[in-house]
Amino acid sequence: MRLRFIIGSLLATASTPVLGQAMPANSDAPATEAAAQTQPSGSAKGFDEIVVTARRVSENLQRVPLSVTAITGEALEANNIIQVEDVQRVTPGLQVNATTRGSSTPGFALRGQRAYNVNLLTDPAVSVYFAEVGQARTTGTNQTLFDLESVQVLKGPQGTLFGRNTTGGAILIAPKRPEDEFGGYLQAAMGNYDFVDIEGAINVPLSPTLALRVSGKKSERDGYFTNVLNGQRAQDLHAESYRAFLAWEPTSNLRMDLIGTYFKSDEVGTAVKLKLVDPRGIPAAFPGAVKDILAAAYADELAQTQALGKYEYRNTIPFDTGAKVYGIQHTTTLDLDSGLDELAIKNIFGYRNIKSRYNGDTEGGGIAIIDYRGVMNEHQISDELQLIGRNGNFDFITGLFYFKEKGRDTLDQFRQFDILTPVALGPTPEVFQDFDGTNQSYSAFVHGTYKLDALADGLSVSGGLRYTRDKRAVTWHSRNEIRSPAGTNDRAYLGLLTGAINDASDRDLCADNGKTTFSKITYDVSLNYQASRDVLVYVAHRRGYRSGGFNTSPRNDGQTAPFAPEVVDDIELGVKSQFGGAVPIRFNGALFYSKYNDVQRLTSTVIGTQLSSQIVNAAKATIKGLEFDFTAHPTSWLDLSAGYSYLDAKYNEWEDTYSVGGVLTAVDISDSGFTYIPKHQLNASAAVHFPVGEGGGEMSFQASYYYQSRVDTLENNTRNCGPDGLYTGCLNCSPSAPMAQI
Repeated sequence: MRLRFIIGSLLATASTPVLGQAMPANSDAPATEAAAQTQPSGSAKGFDEIVVTARRVSENLQRVPLSVTAITGEALEANNIIQVEDVQRVTPGLQVNATTRGSSTPGFALRGQRAYNVNLLTDPAVSVYFAEVGQARTTGTNQTLFDLESVQVLKGPQGTLFGRNTTGGAILIAPKRPEDEFGGYLQAAMGNYDFVDIEGAINVPLSPTLALRVSGKKSERDGYFTNVLNGQRAQDLHAESYRAFLAWEPTSNLRMDLIGTYFKSDEVGTAVKLKLVDPRGIPAAFPGAVKDILAAAYADELAQTQALGKYEYRNTIPFDTGAKVYGIQHTTTLDLDSGLDELAIKNIFGYRNIKSRYNGDTEGGGIAIIDYRGVMNEHQISDELQLIGRNGNFDFITGLFYFKEKGRDTLDQFRQFDILTPVALGPTPEVFQDFDGTNQSYSAFVHGTYKLDALADGLSVSGGLRYTRDKRAVTWHSRNEIRSPAGTNDRAYLGLLTGAINDASDRDLCADNGKTTFSKITYDVSLNYQASRDVLVYVAHRRGYRSGGFNTSPRNDGQTAPFAPEVVDDIELGVKSQFGGAVPIRFNGALFYSKYNDVQRLTSTVIGTQLSSQIVNAAKATIKGLEFDFTAHPTSWLDLSAGYSYLDAKYNEWEDTYSVGGVLTAVDISDSGFTYIPKHQLNASAAVHFPVGEGGGEMSFQASYYYQSRVDTLENNTRNCGPDGLYTGCLNCSPSAPMAQI
């Protein structure tokens, strides 16, 4: 439970609008377009215009042939949305989950597209853009929702207009731009588990052409999961974020924006709770007496876990996650004097630096099987040059994009089950999985809309094309601890790819390299019919692409090969409508069908006698579904809204292999569900508004509801246990393969 209230204000505010009210045009649009934000919408009575930048220019949401959820800064406050993960409560089809790297590094999913890994060697399926600069890694994005103009969620493949190709969609976060009047605000929220959230901003005009806006946010909350072994509270929140935005308009046709950001977090992280125990997981090389002892110990551990409360867990190590992120970005927009109706050139530069740490365990029990700790140091630089124009019936945008990311990602594991030390005695074996990675991307794109009024009033066609070339390079330093003699404290490390044996400090002796290049043409095309000023019908086809990459911890030369890009082709049929009358209603909906090829999936395989995880192009899939959002104003004091999404995601084919009697055998796992993807999502809210005295503004009360159906949390969740019933990825329980479970 949270209670939000205003502590003080330097600017008078009138009311708290809810989802769906007017949103100012994005300040990065050409100056000729920015004026549209002050014009009447000419739409159905009872609704203000919602301006979005889903196609990189300012447009009325109801005229954009694309499924978009737009949330104003005021609506974020009204819906008590303080982190990016809360946006899913008002966005049909969006899922946001914490990753193993903590809540400050969330994972995003849209329309069944989700990247399970968040390391340097893989790309996201859903990209986050802050003031139009793409965030290659999501670290720090969860604390960006303060002092904003809007958050826009674009659904479906984004392979043409945006800096990084994605298969699921994009999230656009637009900060408030400095204004020409002195002002600001300070507000706070409080809740249970000692939750406190404080944010504020101050706006200072420095001259008639120069203004500065400084804002910040700090959030604290005790964890609500308790480790009964050490008292540590997981799922906590301790983060702060700051922003300085300097806007300069030296002339009427030139605008320059400079933004600096800083983020810091220090948290326990995500709790992991033991779900089941499979005695088949104890390595066969262990002596029989040791296997019996371990099986009994794990059975007892599971029983103790089952006896815990809903918000209790057991773990022997203290969790710890944290991050520091800072960035700087600069946008220049110049309106050009040309023979066209409008023409502007725009450059968007961004730099971001991330340092993060995390640790935890994989099994969630009081007996350590695999514990881990990790560190990532990374920086990125990007630049995008755009030419935006309009002439008669033709609107266009074309440009060039460059991106480079470089860093080091280190993951150390402590494994009890290490087949190199079958005696299971002595210190816990260590496994080092660190690597250095470099990613570069170059692309050129063009997109346009042509009005076909000569054929039919309100008819238009839109389309775009993008060529992308991605380069990836990696240096692995994977090494496992060995002991000589077995059971002693003398430690040495075996380079998995080189065979060299050395101490842990000499990582370069274990080095091996990989390089690869991918290129792809992506596109979109839509036929749009504006049946009336308040009804748009469109059909769109898009191709999206997510770059291939490398696995983080190959154990042999076969695993050093890159995995290929994945491609999504979709068809979307949508309608955007709003109606006036006694009860103004807005209804936007879309049906979509996607073919998903070369699906990147994290699978487990046995190499020799050791279990290893790797990303492979494992499957083909089909995704179909629908989404809609609905808003109504039955009276002047009541607002109603609702949203719903249905998603049917199925693999057409997916096979894994495992050893049956020493023979590599295929097993069909295409019945697995998509990870963290619910079939149903529903949100609804009702807001009541009351005037406060003469000229005193307005008071609002809002009640909201959110629901999502069950999700699978493992990538491979098949019920097919293989011909011998011993396939390790199987979740089915049978007499031949007994598994204890909750």
